[in-house]
Amino acid sequence: MHKFFFLSVATAFTCAAPLTAQAQDLFSGELELGISRNSSKDTFFKRVEGSFASNFDGWFDFQIDLGMSKYEAVNSTSPFLALHLMWQPSDKVDLGLFISGEDRLGTSYTIEGLEMAYESGPFRVEGYVAVQDPILAGPHGELAGLDLSYAFGSTDQWSLTGGGHYADLGTTTADTVYLGLARRFGDDFEVEARVAQNDGAYTVVTVGARFILGDGVRFNRRDWYAAFPAY
Repeated sequence: MHKFFFLSVATAFTCAAPLTAQAQDLFSGELELGISRNSSKDTFFKRVEGSFASNFDGWFDFQIDLGMSKYEAVNSTSPFLALHLMWQPSDKVDLGLFISGEDRLGTSYTIEGLEMAYESGPFRVEGYVAVQDPILAGPHGELAGLDLSYAFGSTDQWSLTGGGHYADLGTTTADTVYLGLARRFGDDFEVEARVAQNDGAYTVVTVGARFILGDGVRFNRRDWYAAFPAY
């Protein structure tokens, strides 16, 4: 099933390539592939995610995310789907409401929250606060996160990235902090390497590739494994 999903997402982006110039002005998107390794586990963690966003002439837009995550040698996959409703009060600021539904290794959750992004020149910061609700069983929780990036180089082709995410799940907590380096090739392809520490104890190394369609998207994805890969 997960192989079919991966192929479907890739096919969707391939078919989007010959869109008319008018359609590309109205919609944009990105596809991200990632692989992570947690020092406390024996298997790799894989993710494939995509986002599509509207670029209507006005203040209000929407963004749709979908994706899937999976540990090697584990049968269960973790699909998710999310919707963002966005307001852009200025060229530098984006505000959003989002809701995400996901199946996390057999347990289903919704995540609802508020988000904000600010971008000025080479600097960008993005943050969110959210609540997690189980659909049948599992912990309720409160989540928050912050992502930073700073572009540099002759054409801003390099970026330093960093940030952290925290979840209070009632009887337990989860946290991660990370640093990364990204390299952009042209306007439509980027690779990134990150090193994170989960719960102050476990090291997670992630390598990812991002394919960008048009202007890309304005907000990061909000599923659990986007914030806590290989957790």
